[in-house]
Amino acid sequence: MFGQQSSPTFSASSNPAEWTVQDVLDFFETCRPKFGSKVDSYRQMVIENDVDGEILMEMSDENLAALGIASFGHRHYIIKRMQALTGGPPMLGVAAAFSSGSSTCSSSPFSTNGTPLTHRG
Repeated sequence: MFGQQSSPTFSASSNPAEWTVQDVLDFFETCRPKFGSKVDSYRQMVIENDVDGEILMEMSDENLAALGIASFGHRHYIIKRMQALTGGPPMLGVAAAFSSGSSTCSSSPFSTNGTPLTHRG
């Protein structure tokens, strides 16, 4: 299949909560264009911590950081990808992680009431 990039099959289930550890590894492999060689260390963390789909779906931004994913951008990308796959609300802790007043980062330029956010420096 010259010129085609393979994607994971997620053979256990199309429902991420039912993914095996291998399915989670396959998911992280699909992030390689964005994460580059960091995928290798993230995959090792998944193996060492037995992260299956159910666990991944329950992980917050803080949990991903504790797992060893130091990059805020990478954690945000993982959370958004999982949200897109499930078609549901953000994973646990995401709303707080991305809209809290303690951070200048937000997943949206608007507050929860629709008004533009201002920079808190």
